[in-house]
Amino acid sequence: MTEEQLREIEARAAAATPGPWHPLPSHASAFENPVTGELVSTVVALAVCDTDGDPVQNGGAEGTPNAVFIAHAREDVPALIAEVRRLMKALEEADDAISGLHARMDRMRNVPNDSCTLD
Repeated sequence: MTEEQLREIEARAAAATPGPWHPLPSHASAFENPVTGELVSTVVALAVCDTDGDPVQNGGAEGTPNAVFIAHAREDVPALIAEVRRLMKALEEADDAISGLHARMDRMRNVPNDSCTLD
């Protein structure tokens, strides 16, 4: 993940209404597709509330940052998870390397001085 991607995600999160948010029940409806005749279900609205139970604005000028945040969450969250996993693996590898160096230093401390020559 690049610094630019992180800045973009951070900006979307900062512009959105502070959380945590809580979902409210969706209102679903169904209609018949006039071309295929199939019954199609659709979610008409998804309301999100803040910690006080007040609806979070998802539309209009006030809700635009929230809508952008929600729309990008599908890509942002997996990207952030992948980055955290990558960093955790890098940290584990660094810890292993450091442990290996400590073990090597311990072995070097146990070598008698007279066994080292400069030849």
